[in-house]
Amino acid sequence: MPEELRSISIIDFYRHIGCDVLQFGNYELLPEERITYPFRYIYEGTEKSTEVVEQILGYDFLRGDFELSPSFCDAAIPEDYTFEYTTSSLRSPRLPIYDSDAMYMLPVTSHLDWNIMSFIFRTSDGRLAVIDGGHPEETEAMLGALTQLSGGETPIVDVWFVTHLHSDHYGVLTELCSDSGKYSGRVKVKKLCHALLPREFYSDISRERGSVPAGAWDVLNNAAATLGCEVVRLAEGDSVSVCGLDFYVLHTPDCVEAGLLPKMNMNDSSMVLRLTAGGQRLLFLSDGEWICNRQLLGKHRDELAADVVQIAHHGCGNVSDECYAAIGAKVYLMQAGNRFYYSDGGEGLNSHNTGMIRTRRLLCRLGVKEICDRNRALGFALPMSETQTRRAIPTEDGRLRQAHRYGR
Repeated sequence: MPEELRSISIIDFYRHIGCDVLQFGNYELLPEERITYPFRYIYEGTEKSTEVVEQILGYDFLRGDFELSPSFCDAAIPEDYTFEYTTSSLRSPRLPIYDSDAMYMLPVTSHLDWNIMSFIFRTSDGRLAVIDGGHPEETEAMLGALTQLSGGETPIVDVWFVTHLHSDHYGVLTELCSDSGKYSGRVKVKKLCHALLPREFYSDISRERGSVPAGAWDVLNNAAATLGCEVVRLAEGDSVSVCGLDFYVLHTPDCVEAGLLPKMNMNDSSMVLRLTAGGQRLLFLSDGEWICNRQLLGKHRDELAADVVQIAHHGCGNVSDECYAAIGAKVYLMQAGNRFYYSDGGEGLNSHNTGMIRTRRLLCRLGVKEICDRNRALGFALPMSETQTRRAIPTEDGRLRQAHRYGR
């Protein structure tokens, strides 16, 4: 806290009544003293890093409300403090190579406060599959990761899934399609798989209709000409296998009745995939919301059980507790930047109103393991081991032990 604020009498009042953390607005504060985030930025040339209050003060925003004092309430960032969460480190991760099948979660690198869905799968013999990939600005990061997982050789992706038409999901693939000359020889995609609705949904019907999603639809469906890959439209019940990794199409927007389509946004047009690897089930909900949730419970309840689940829509909370209970997973995968993770719209914790805090509290109640890639790329051997899936345990002072990097 700035020294000027420490001397304000009102601070002593709040300390006296036991208030541990204060969120200051901008009222009567000088510009350099404005506090608008529960995390702060550090700029170092072109590098941008996020220092989370939980890490510096030792305060657990989620579990410590009105119960725990910050462990280091007067802490300051040490002058010699170093950090890994920078643009360059995020874009150049050192990915572990496993002898077994493996899964990799790539974090957002271009919009550090936003979201991404980007999963890479590598089989024990080096074959690759991708789900989504992120914003178009993530293309170089994706190609770098794929090349690294291919031992420096030109990567060959057996199948690339696109779950729905939001750019934080399809952007890398449309970038590859739109400028195939620029990326010529850097990646080979054998098959592009999607479950997109007819073009009219994106151009004329959806709540988010317009030229952008319609244009993305055009680009992806023309990938045979631009990328030289097979384009396959999947249906519920279809399976796609990559050397022992079995992707099953659990849900597509085709099952939604026509009367609901004008009320449906892009998120609810998501395809839901279930991966089986070594007997373990991993469910990928993409950005499913209320309509998708209803379809999953009404039509697929008996098929939802999974050991691992990707939290829908980056934790925004639009898939119900009932649906997560039916899934019954022990591990929850979160792909969200720090803004969404702290649900911060510029006025403090939970001011962004995305439902993230509600989702994180649900995970606390369930006593499950949350794995989030907001600070670094993560890799896991498949099937995930007991060590990888063991949930974080609070220490005596209430703080959570740091999750094992790369799932080890």
